[in-house]
Amino acid sequence: MPFADDLIGEHTARMLIRAIAAAAPGTPLTALCVAAGNLANRRLPERSDLLRDALLADLPGGYTSLAGTIRRAARARHPPLRGWLIRPVTSAVATRAVAFGGTDAFDDAMALLAELTGRLTSEFALRTLLGHDLDRALGIIRTWTASPDEDVRRLAAEGTRPLLPGAERVAGILARPRATLHVLDALYRDDSEYVRRSVAEHLNDLSRQHPDIALETALRWLGAPDENTTRLIGRGLRTLVKRGHRDARELLGRCAAAPVEVAGLGRRTRPAGACRSWVPWTPEAAAFSGPPTGRIVAPAALRRSHDRAPGAAMTSAPSKIVLITGASSGIGEATARRLAADGHHVVLGARRVDRLAVLVEQLRSAGAAADYRELDVTGRDSVRAFVEDVHDRHGHIDVLVNNAGVMALSTLDALRIDEWEQMIDVNLRGTMYGIAAALPLMRARGQGHIINIGSSAAYRVDPTAALYCATKYAVRALTEGLRQESRDVRVTLVSPGYTHSELTDRGGDPEVRAAAHAAAEELGMPASAVADAIAYAIAQPGTVDVNELIIRSTAQG
Repeated sequence: MPFADDLIGEHTARMLIRAIAAAAPGTPLTALCVAAGNLANRRLPERSDLLRDALLADLPGGYTSLAGTIRRAARARHPPLRGWLIRPVTSAVATRAVAFGGTDAFDDAMALLAELTGRLTSEFALRTLLGHDLDRALGIIRTWTASPDEDVRRLAAEGTRPLLPGAERVAGILARPRATLHVLDALYRDDSEYVRRSVAEHLNDLSRQHPDIALETALRWLGAPDENTTRLIGRGLRTLVKRGHRDARELLGRCAAAPVEVAGLGRRTRPAGACRSWVPWTPEAAAFSGPPTGRIVAPAALRRSHDRAPGAAMTSAPSKIVLITGASSGIGEATARRLAADGHHVVLGARRVDRLAVLVEQLRSAGAAADYRELDVTGRDSVRAFVEDVHDRHGHIDVLVNNAGVMALSTLDALRIDEWEQMIDVNLRGTMYGIAAALPLMRARGQGHIINIGSSAAYRVDPTAALYCATKYAVRALTEGLRQESRDVRVTLVSPGYTHSELTDRGGDPEVRAAAHAAAEELGMPASAVADAIAYAIAQPGTVDVNELIIRSTAQG
């Protein structure tokens, strides 16, 4: 899994040199050549700043000259001006515009950032212009909200975030928290999920410092919602819900309790609030939901299964009892949805039982068989009780998916020892405890299937990821050893690359976490792609053992 050295490394600098040399033939790019060899042992922002300063040194003069060179480089197909070299390029544009002075340079720099943002993102460079003249920048950004380009609309919401990860804070935005509301108001019903996600993250930033303004905004949007508004607000207020904020919980609870109609299934369901215990609405709870009027759009897979003739099997394969750890989000949640849609009985385990309760309610409402139980994979007794309880109730277990995992990235000399131990406890011991609980029961029955979730990090080691890689190398070795010892129990290792999930949201060094999150956003695949691989392994005949699957997005390569 690549991190800072792969995102902006010597290869990035060489690509930048080739692109600028083609756009400005005959220009000696001495500073860039020197910078390309001096990127090692620097953090991602430092690498970007080093290349920015070198670019400015090699292309002296006014703003217009620099902008012209960048535009010529952008128009050329070879070498391409895209990827992570865009970060120092856009930073150079913004820096030169501010230094050159004048509204013409400022306005053109804003336009050039909009032109370049689809090649990676201009959100970090935008902060320089926002800090220089907030009102002028926001006036231009207001026009971006009507752009036909979703990358530009996304830049409007993401680049103005109060707490954009890995970016400098804009004092004016922090001092005037309502200054960016017109941007969010224009975009919360955007057609693009890519844009709406940035709106939700912006609202979440706002909620951390000004919960009253965030709640006021959410209420205003609920007054004129579309089918995505409840989900967006659930994500945008998730920090308040986690903190136990009463008004946020009540607001989202009312959304959850609205009677709903499942589109595509042609029937009414009971109110979401009628489940066994009240739980706060969450982004996961809102995954199927629409506005407070309560129209839920069921996933296509569940609609297809419901359309079958009464009594018909949901798949040609027999239904299985499948246990999934870490099922409250990400790959675990996606796997639960996929396998439930395939007709299997899923039993979900995680610490965040509020999310599990909502997920199970959704699956049951769509006609699937699902249960949940609180689970802490770092506790041997908790894992054994989880497995044995399912075995006692159903008489057997068919599949165990050991999915729970954490990734806290930092250099070893940071000595974040508590996080090291957490990764060992969750990633390795949690997998070991799952095997220890399920294997004897499967052996006694003479069949079963254990699926361990590894990582592409089990095949290479990257700086800042040494401990995480170590745990995944260990899971890989453990899985292979179990496979060699097994004849009656099938054993599969599924190793994803960058995946859209919450894995990069917590723990570790903040700058490294921001870089990893950005890489996952740019290069990642949906968690459903991993769920599809798991479903494939499960669907094979009992005599076929899919031992190892490595899955990456084509963007990651």
